[in-house]
Amino acid sequence: MAGIAGCNCNGQIGNTGFPNVKPFGLTSGVFLMPILASDGTRNGFDLTSATLPADLLAAINNPDPSKRLYPFNNLRNVTHNEADPNYETADNGERFKTRDGIKTVTFECWGVTEQFYAKVSDNCVQFGVFLVDVCGNLKGQKEDTHLYPRPVNKYSYDAKFIDATADAGTKVMIQMDYSLVTSDGDQWMIPSDMFAPYSALELNGMIDVNLDITVEDVTTLFVRAKFNYGNAVNQMPWTGAVLADFTAKNVSTSSNITIASVSESATEPGFYTITIPAQANGDACTLKAFHAATGNMLFGYESTVTAFIAQ
Repeated sequence: MAGIAGCNCNGQIGNTGFPNVKPFGLTSGVFLMPILASDGTRNGFDLTSATLPADLLAAINNPDPSKRLYPFNNLRNVTHNEADPNYETADNGERFKTRDGIKTVTFECWGVTEQFYAKVSDNCVQFGVFLVDVCGNLKGQKEDTHLYPRPVNKYSYDAKFIDATADAGTKVMIQMDYSLVTSDGDQWMIPSDMFAPYSALELNGMIDVNLDITVEDVTTLFVRAKFNYGNAVNQMPWTGAVLADFTAKNVSTSSNITIASVSESATEPGFYTITIPAQANGDACTLKAFHAATGNMLFGYESTVTAFIAQ
């Protein structure tokens, strides 16, 4: 515990010998993660796992958003600032430290748009952060055999969109305070080579997809899949989706729908014809898209559960 002075005091001076250990480097990435998943379990990495590379990739592409890792990479102007500690001063001038200063991390995402800002403008869940340095090492809060995200005061989170000027491009600046009950002394790193062949510096966050569904007939859906990016007239299409990227459900009967085929138009990118078994006329149904990234530099894609009414 770092907030109140004296909480870590063990009655002796700490040894000052320092072996040949490489310290964590310049921060290049900040990964956000909910503290708790929706099932009540705590999110983090099991340091005894024999599959840390797969664990990292799976966390970024977890189908459950409450268990997912949300990366900000290629950051600029990352700073870690700690406010001065609080002291009580006696009448003879002696000072007594009562509380540590709040530590704040601030970073900038360059070359992004207002649509990106809309995605990151607020965070309303209890969350924490992992840091990634320029070498790809990942740092978090070690407790026993787990590395957890360092808890953040969610009420301190702030994102600001900065317009382009004659000398600078658009950017989003984000800042947040670490929780007072965390300590720099509890932060440990997982070295980059333990994540090979993946790199924490080259794994991307998921991209949201919007599905516009037209029920053409009893077995045919026309689906236009687009991102929340592009321009006000034309949003960028999601291309290259396949059958395995879609799931459907009949809500009225609480049963899954087995999709027969998915084909993309040769002339209109992002326009899909999806064939399903006939459902009872008027049944409430849903369609969802989800595609996990499989490696460095690739993107995962996810839509919300989108409703349609069967004919």
